[in-house]
Amino acid sequence: MTTISQTAFYLVYTQLINLFSIFSLLRMLPVAAFVSANLAMETFVFLSVFIMTYKCFQIMDARNGQSLNATDYFKLIGRKFLRLAVPYYMMWLIFWSLTPRIASGSIYHNSDVTYETCQETWVYSVFFIGNLVPAEMDPYRGCYQQAFPLQLDMQISLVVPVLAILAYKAPRMTVVLSILLIAANMAVNIYYT
Repeated sequence: MTTISQTAFYLVYTQLINLFSIFSLLRMLPVAAFVSANLAMETFVFLSVFIMTYKCFQIMDARNGQSLNATDYFKLIGRKFLRLAVPYYMMWLIFWSLTPRIASGSIYHNSDVTYETCQETWVYSVFFIGNLVPAEMDPYRGCYQQAFPLQLDMQISLVVPVLAILAYKAPRMTVVLSILLIAANMAVNIYYT
């Protein structure tokens, strides 16, 4: 929504505002909403990682600096899974079962395109790894792609307690590791684009 408000602000204060520029703004609303959704997803993942790291720090502080044990790790992951699983599976079942039935007219021929390959790849979506398999995913293909932020959040949650222990015990080494992870992420993105 930030993109929409900035574009509208600049259109209002220009000398050449006319009806055509207003129509072009209205045509760009879906694009602006889509671009703004990326910021919302990254904010969601950032807050999730921050809160889980803070919870790990609280547990280690309560134990006078002792590391998390396996019970703590599985409790953190189990709670995260229970919070995400209910809406994740409910929406998946609703969309997978209702979308093909609703989208049966001549106008709605593309509405179930994200569920075309569900019969081959549904198992990956069940285990929160639908964003990883198949590796080469075309846009609007695969099974339940709109759940990408939740799948990513669950996968990152598996690593956050380990990184939190490292950050608690060796903060400088964590900074170096973070820089290496960012560089590796950039290299992977450059390789795939």
